[in-house]
Amino acid sequence: MKISSDHWIPERPPYMLKPLKPIPAVATVSCLIDEENSCWIPETVNAFFDSKTAEYIMRIQISRHGGDFVRWPHTKHGLYTVRSAYNLVRAEGFFVERSRRGRGTSSAVANDEKHWKNIWKINAPGKMKIHLWRFAQDCLPSGVQMQRRQIPTSDACVFCGREEDVAHAMLLCQFAMEVWRLVKRKYMIQLQRHDLMSTKYWLFEFLANATELEATVLAVGCWYIWEARNDARNNRGHPDPTRTSVKILAYIDMIIQQCFKAKPSNRRETDVAPRWSPPPPGVVLVNSDVALFADCRQMAMGAVFRDSEGKCLAAASLPLQGFTSPEMGEALALRDAVMIARDKGFKNVIFVSDCLSLIQRLNSPAPDRSEVGSVVKDIKTLVAGFFSANFRHVKRCLNEVAHILAKTCNLASLGFISFSVPECIRKTLCIDVC
Repeated sequence: MKISSDHWIPERPPYMLKPLKPIPAVATVSCLIDEENSCWIPETVNAFFDSKTAEYIMRIQISRHGGDFVRWPHTKHGLYTVRSAYNLVRAEGFFVERSRRGRGTSSAVANDEKHWKNIWKINAPGKMKIHLWRFAQDCLPSGVQMQRRQIPTSDACVFCGREEDVAHAMLLCQFAMEVWRLVKRKYMIQLQRHDLMSTKYWLFEFLANATELEATVLAVGCWYIWEARNDARNNRGHPDPTRTSVKILAYIDMIIQQCFKAKPSNRRETDVAPRWSPPPPGVVLVNSDVALFADCRQMAMGAVFRDSEGKCLAAASLPLQGFTSPEMGEALALRDAVMIARDKGFKNVIFVSDCLSLIQRLNSPAPDRSEVGSVVKDIKTLVAGFFSANFRHVKRCLNEVAHILAKTCNLASLGFISFSVPECIRKTLCIDVC
């Protein structure tokens, strides 16, 4: 793999690489790797790249039990699918088209994703949430949209005769405004129509500040207003705002009865807290966790090894190289825990972690070529040497003992592997077995 011409840094395509020193065209990435220890050579990496690029490189985990592989970054497991490629092409085409029209695109894509999720959280039938999503995307068959698609029909609003786009039909038409006025008599929903420059961002802003009930009112209201508009447009009578508002209020009342039920007063104050479960006799249970220290951009792992009687056989608290995503940190912590278990001669082991996505990757028979894939492969290769090894997910409260070890790691030292109980987790261990 060539340093200068191949795309080997996820955050840095080849055309963005600007080495501090000339790099021969034939130089390969292996020149930057300590192959004996399966790690990067920090001095070499820092000598040729700026600090930001060097940090990106140091984040890439090098598999200790496998070679290079091609990763498709647009799926969860890094495997190419036609569907992901189709979605990628559609997304790129959308952004190019908006740019061509001079409308621009949002740079906060991740933030937009959070707002889109707010739509699917609304307590309303799926058809109403999809309708609201189409409203935000401006892909409902309004008069303006039909004209845009060159469908021979009028773009005038059926109620007031003005140009009909989705914002007009749902919020600004005299019919819609009268319906919302009647709905507001019972539910004091503030639509803030004067801020309506973009249906998408208006909806994002509304849902970000709305209560669960207000979001439900909006979804149901928009559905029935559009239904009334369709009835009028298709000559199925002339809808009355009062009748439409009655439908909306009745449907909202039904949703409230089903989804906003008051909690019974005689229920227990607290649920029974989950308890630590010991492994079967002859099996070692290993808890592992990672702690990320954002201020100094470092990570540390913690691991505890216990038998069926709850006795602590070993405990580890070790610093980890680099600073990366939480899932990668969890994978590195678990890999270290597996190596410690192997070195100590444990043959029947259950490894537990509070990172569900990592456990799912480890229990999946499918190859993993994601960012975490190299570490997942290492773990699977390592456990092949055990008589039996299982991976299980536990809640965070059942992994507290490992998290304490990770948080209390001395980052300035080499950490420790102890065969006696560290004082920092003694109390938590006693609580687990009580």
